[in-house]
Amino acid sequence: MVTDSFLILLEESDLSAGKPIPWSIYDQDEAVLWPEGHVFASQDEIVDAVNTVIFRREGGEPEVQDKIEIKGKHELQDKEAELDHAFSDRASPSNKTQRSKFEEMGARVGDVLLLQVMGPFRDERCKVKLIGYAVGRTIIIEAPSGASDHIAVHADQEVIVRSFSGKNAYGFWTTVNKASKLPFPYLHLNYPEYVDKVSVRESSRIPFNVIGMASRVKDEVVGDRFSVLIVDFSTTGAAFVAPKGAVGRGDILRIAFRVKIQDIEVLPIVDSIIRSEAPIEGDANGKYRYGVQFKDLKTQDLLVLQSMVYQKMLEQA
Repeated sequence: MVTDSFLILLEESDLSAGKPIPWSIYDQDEAVLWPEGHVFASQDEIVDAVNTVIFRREGGEPEVQDKIEIKGKHELQDKEAELDHAFSDRASPSNKTQRSKFEEMGARVGDVLLLQVMGPFRDERCKVKLIGYAVGRTIIIEAPSGASDHIAVHADQEVIVRSFSGKNAYGFWTTVNKASKLPFPYLHLNYPEYVDKVSVRESSRIPFNVIGMASRVKDEVVGDRFSVLIVDFSTTGAAFVAPKGAVGRGDILRIAFRVKIQDIEVLPIVDSIIRSEAPIEGDANGKYRYGVQFKDLKTQDLLVLQSMVYQKMLEQA
């Protein structure tokens, strides 16, 4: 989503009790918490507000954000084109695609799959959950839902199923064997003869639009925090936008942000090192794009980052 401006983290010193605020105040999801003109009755009320992590918009940023969004969309479109070429054609696989068996995916009950129903709903892709499967016989999944209701799917209808697992993206064509409504809507899919597999590089960058907080770390001392706009992620690094001079190449940075993975909210905190910095072309407000490499990732943090990247790819594929 292209926002009207860049979000700036508010501190206690930015607000005064008894005076109308000159701008609206937002949370990190860009929802308005207090509209312009709101008056905080006391300093204690301001302290409570700041402790929840709040932001204001800085004007003059739409051009910067538009450029970030457009670049991110182009990168994602390139990845989508690669996956679609691999998974939407029954011809011989390309040199990037390997053939394997469904059971080699390591799919587990409850895993999220992306289902594309061919025919009237060809352009609508829906997330469904895997209920179970019997090797060589059937795959059982939830019936897909549209914007307001369940999509009508009937026996013998063709579908494409996509999934991300480990470091690979998988996809296969099949047909619906049976559509059932009781005890809840679900589908039996004919077991595929093979699935196509494409390796996903660890360094594949996926566009994000997440507000985070960062702090310099020097000699194990954590400095003051400042807000950043994280614009892309991989399992090895990320890029964010921040004011010029906020950090410099070689600085160690601790970055925290909040995301949802399959409806579960997580708050990753990762240490990183600044590897690159460059001004954003056409920006008159001194914003720079910084590239960071993650360092000393714990196994749990790596799994969270992998889940973030694969979920985003699955949502956008």
